[in-house]
Amino acid sequence: MLLERFAYADDGQPLTTTLMDYLPPLATDLPRIEIEHLEREAHGEHEYRGVGEGGAIGAPAALVAAIENALAAYDLQIGDQYLPPWRLRELVEQAKGSAR
Repeated sequence: MLLERFAYADDGQPLTTTLMDYLPPLATDLPRIEIEHLEREAHGEHEYRGVGEGGAIGAPAALVAAIENALAAYDLQIGDQYLPPWRLRELVEQAKGSAR
């Protein structure tokens, strides 16, 4: 979200075709993460439990909201989830220009 993006041209052709274009974050770009395993007993007739990436669904929106809150002085309303550093700087510069 902050670095990586699959971009497409208007005709549907991919513009992101290599890792140079996609720019995935490196391990050195990430904060230290502590992992805790939480287990629950399964309930119901077949004792199914959910599995998947449910925890990742809200993360992009939460990150955009956190960035908007951090930059509240600029009254930014961010409508995109692709926010590399250059884009954030661009948004702040635009907000500074419109505040004058």
